[in-house]
Parts: sequence; C-alpha cells; structure tokens
Amino acid sequence: PFKNAVLGFVCGRDAGQTMTDILSICEHYPAPALHVLMNFMSTHDTVRAITAIAGESCEGRDRYWQSARRLTPEQYENGRRLMTLAYAMIFTLPGIPSIYYGDEIGMTGMADPWNRAPMNWDDPDEKLLESVRELLHKRRDNPVLQTGYLEVEAVDADTLRITRCAREGKDVFGEPLAGKAVMVKVSRK
Repeated sequence: PFKNAVLGFVCGRDAGQTMTDILSICEHYPAPALHVLMNFMSTHDTVRAITAIAGESCEGRDRYWQSARRLTPEQYENGRRLMTLAYAMIFTLPGIPSIYYGDEIGMTGMADPWNRAPMNWDDPDEKLLESVRELLHKRRDNPVLQTGYLEVEAVDADTLRITRCAREGKDVFGEPLAGKAVMVKVSRK
C-alpha cells in the first residue's frame, strides 16, 4: 500500500494528500501487520519504479510500443533523483523495505517481460547503489526506524517530514526503545 503513496508523491502528488494516504494506511493495519508489510517500489508484476517515475505510462499501450521505450538520459537522471527520495520514504515508513532485484542499480523496464531482464552488473548505477547502501545501514543501525512510532507532516506541497520515535522510552509494541528520534525530510524541490 505504501508503494502507491510514495510513487504518487515523487510523481507530483500534493504532500498533504500523501500524508493523509500514509496515515490512512497506518490506521487500517494493526501494529503487528503494519510492521511486517513488504514495502517495495517495483515487483515482477509492475513497471520498474524508475521507469514509472521518469518515463511515459504504459497504460493502454501494447507490447510493441512498450518494447521500444527507453528513458532518455535526462529522464533517467530525474528518475534517479526521485527514486532516491522514494527509497528514503520506504526505508523510513513502518514495514520492511524490500528491493526488487536490479532496482538498486537503476535497471529500467516497462511491464512484463521488460521488467524481468537479467541482473545487469555490467553497468550498475553506482550512485544509486551507494544511496541504497546508506539507507540500509541507517535502517539497520537505528532500531527506532524499525519499531518506532510514526509521525508524518506535510511541510508544504512538495515536502514531507517523516519522524520515527520512541514514546516514553517504548516502541509501538511497548518494548524498550533507546536512541534518538530519526527525522527524514523528503522534498521534490
């Protein structure tokens, strides 16, 4: 469920509406389920996230049209920037960040079968990969990002502030949670 909210935000949806979407998702899941959701940006059944973010929609398009689509260098650069924001959100929200193979190195592709190409280690996007590594380490090293309470604020139409924190030294399950609150500001500006 977070995928649509995150993709919507990075593709231009108002931060206030995105905040409402995220909080609504959290209200509909009990904590034990919310904190084990697989949060992903792409899967084998969807257009690769960087293509969905930066390219043309393939809705209503035939396979022939999809087979000829490639991101321009400008589209790719914009997609990388927005993909980094999307990952910052996914790694901050409740649940388990899940990465479809190749997304971490910038693989592109329309709907099946173009989203299922073999792993491309010959030309990885090292900049995107390093961003994902940093987020993985931050998530691993900050238990508050795993089971802390969630606070979301729309700073303006293009900016969200996502905070994970303990309350009275406890996490959402009532277990002790040490460490400082973590605040992530994501902005399309």
